[in-house]
Amino acid sequence: DVMLVLLIIFMVAAPLMTVGVPVDLPDTAAEALPEPVAEPLPVAPSQPAFTAATRSDQGGPPLYPEKLRLRGREGTVVLRVSVLADGSVADVSLKEPSRYAGFNRAALRAARGWRFEPATEAGVPVDSDTDVEVVFSLTESAGGRR
Repeated sequence: DVMLVLLIIFMVAAPLMTVGVPVDLPDTAAEALPEPVAEPLPVAPSQPAFTAATRSDQGGPPLYPEKLRLRGREGTVVLRVSVLADGSVADVSLKEPSRYAGFNRAALRAARGWRFEPATEAGVPVDSDTDVEVVFSLTESAGGRR
C-alpha cells in the first residue's frame, strides 16, 4: 500500500519537477479542497410586507334596534368594509347578513362612521377591504348600545 501511494505521488509529481515547476502537495485531502464560500443570508425586512386594517375605538358599537331588543332577539352581521389609506370608511356592504333586517341596518349605519388604522404595505398606508363581525347580544359584555 505504501509503495502504491509513493508510486502515485511520483507519477504525479515527477513530470512537474522535470520542467522546473515546484510542487506543493497538500498534507491531507481536506487541504486539497477549496474553501467553501458562505453566501450572505437574506435580511428580513424591518416592516411586514402587508398589515391589514384594524378598527380603532372611534365610532362605537351600533345601536341595538329597540323592537328586536324587546322581543329578545340576538344576531350577528358580518360586514365588508372598504377602508381608505387615511382610515376613513369608503364603503360598507353585508358579507353575511343577519336574518333580522334591523340588525343589518344598524350595523351598516354604525360602520359608516367608524375609523380604522389603515392597512399598510411596506409601511405605507393603503386602501383595503376588511371583514368586521358585529354581534348583537342582550348580555352586558357584548353587542350594540342600548
